[in-house]
Amino acid sequence: MGTTMAGFVRAAAREKARALLKREKRATLSPRDFATVAAALDHAFAPNEALRAAMKRARETVQRARARDGAAPAGGAPALID
Repeated sequence: MGTTMAGFVRAAAREKARALLKREKRATLSPRDFATVAAALDHAFAPNEALRAAMKRARETVQRARARDGAAPAGGAPALID
């Protein structure tokens, strides 16, 4: 039994979409760009004051929300930034 024109078009479109997504999921880097990205990942950055303040505000907001909702504090959870 054959397929309808609409079924054929849907199947072809699905196949092309999968091929496109597979191709676009990958990033191709030159050797120089790869070395730059690898070096950035290998060296941790030191957070600046603005980031420290933002993390402190976020931590305080979460603590207030947990207290308001009666949730137990996340005891023992490591701090992201000291």
